[in-house]
Amino acid sequence: MEDQTDFDLNRAIRHWRGQLGQSPAYRAENLEELEAHLRDSVSGLMGKGLTEEEVFLVATRRIGASGALEPEFAKINDPGAGAGRRWWGPFGQVPIPRRILGLMAAAATVLLATVLFAYLPLVGRVGNLTASGAGLELGEWQVTVVACLTAVMLSAILALCSLGVRFASSLTILSGLALCGVTGTVGALYSLRSQTGILNQYGHGVAYGEWWASVIPWTFALGLVGLCAGSSLVYWVVDHARRRAGIPLAR
Repeated sequence: MEDQTDFDLNRAIRHWRGQLGQSPAYRAENLEELEAHLRDSVSGLMGKGLTEEEVFLVATRRIGASGALEPEFAKINDPGAGAGRRWWGPFGQVPIPRRILGLMAAAATVLLATVLFAYLPLVGRVGNLTASGAGLELGEWQVTVVACLTAVMLSAILALCSLGVRFASSLTILSGLALCGVTGTVGALYSLRSQTGILNQYGHGVAYGEWWASVIPWTFALGLVGLCAGSSLVYWVVDHARRRAGIPLAR
């Protein structure tokens, strides 16, 4: 059997990725995905009596030759035309580069998050209705918060997908945004507690039972979102560490 001491698996993988990266058909996220598939395949072949060099050759053949992969990724990414996604407009399809689309969605996320956190303090006006019943009610305030938080999450998802952010990082960012939004909502609701049972000159106010019925589900949601955020952060740390070390996650 040949001496395999000179073969470095991680160096071979880096060289393989570098060769793919010389083609304009591949984006950075494509190279990350292909390397992840290669490392997963290598992990599955280990322990089957093959040398590291043989494992590497078999895994790369399973993925496919660069000449076969390049046309497929060129069709998906369309780097020559510079178009990413196409959207229908009044005059037909309009090509929008993915990076431009991602930056637009990121700007929308920041704007919507600003609107959300500017609206949360308005909870202090809840229940202070006029004689005709005009004003901000607790249910109306909550519906608006849910709508703003949903819009923030959707625009953030569009931005992360368009910019090609890795799954582990995307999950951490999204769960962090959700945690901030729900935490702000719960804090605003608890600040309303001191106003429960107090009626204004027109006999309007927030009943303690109404307030408590709103706090319970939001607090429960805070616990779930916090658990998801913590788990996502741990997953991101593990994923980041194993990629730096060149070790694929165990299946």
